[in-house]
Amino acid sequence: MKFTLEQPNKAKIFARDARETPAEIVGSSQTLEWRCCFVKVYEVDENGEKRCAAEYDVCNGKGIVPLGTEIHLKGIMGVWKTTGNK
Repeated sequence: MKFTLEQPNKAKIFARDARETPAEIVGSSQTLEWRCCFVKVYEVDENGEKRCAAEYDVCNGKGIVPLGTEIHLKGIMGVWKTTGNK
């Protein structure tokens, strides 16, 4: 399964549990949501080697972070949070 960028729920407001960037999120099938972030998606092979699979300019978004994927978030005033594992 690959990471797919989705549009965020515009009605959802980030609560106090949101964290600030920079951040590196290791995939465990959790849902990741962010606001005002540059996003880099890395695929990690069985040897732990990372390969940049996608880059996105500053945006708001969400997506499920599958095993074998690592997401790097950066941005001024960028915030993010994860919810549950599938």
